[in-house]
Amino acid sequence: EPKDINNTHRYELKQFRRHDRAVIKAQKERTYYITDPTARGGKRAVAKNRKPREEQTKSNYPALSQYVKAGGTVSNLTVVPSNRSYNNPDREWHSGDQFNYQGKEYVVQNQITNGQYLRAVGNGNKNIPAGKVRRTAYNRGLVYIG
Repeated sequence: EPKDINNTHRYELKQFRRHDRAVIKAQKERTYYITDPTARGGKRAVAKNRKPREEQTKSNYPALSQYVKAGGTVSNLTVVPSNRSYNNPDREWHSGDQFNYQGKEYVVQNQITNGQYLRAVGNGNKNIPAGKVRRTAYNRGLVYIG
């Protein structure tokens, strides 16, 4: 009897980083201001981000180009640093760790709520309580996802 090759179970191979030395996880919204006595707080935002973010729909320099055309100089701009989010170097779970939850094997995609919940690869936005899982393997780099 011929085998049905379309019914075979396929495995996906996914690669995770073996280290995480980055202290800063992400930077968001660097803002450029000029002093403007008529504006609230004495300064007015003229630009956001030198290079626009992927999801940034508005142009990041419309007010800046008007300011320069009116004779303003870029050296008068004040830069407010971006908001940063930091990695926790002491976190217990890393991407690529494998764990067992309710008899099924999962691979950690990320941890949320200070490590109280885990999210698994291919499991959508379902939060899994970290206290109810058992780690079966630390991140080995290349991981089979079944």
